[in-house]
Amino acid sequence: MSPESGMIYGRYGVGSETLSNWRLFSSIERRFNKDIVILLLFSKNPLSRIRALEYYYKNKNEFEDEKNEIEKWIREIKKENVSLEKFRGCILEHISTRELIYKIER
Repeated sequence: MSPESGMIYGRYGVGSETLSNWRLFSSIERRFNKDIVILLLFSKNPLSRIRALEYYYKNKNEFEDEKNEIEKWIREIKKENVSLEKFRGCILEHISTRELIYKIER
């Protein structure tokens, strides 16, 4: 997942078409393991980091040994607070990575 894979967060875009970056990420997600998720957490692309965080929070029990390191890095990611775009229906709006992380953490 490179910066060229996009900066739009969300599964669907205009006309309920699945976003290409979501399709790409979903196609590799089933092959995730701890090493890949940790690698994606350090990606240049903020969207890749967010998707890796989603996986982390859904599968925290897989990361017991790395929990402290990951939680420390999450605090750093929150400090960056990059602006992403997100579809709400057919409307494209801006959302910060910090706001997304808080939503994912819940």
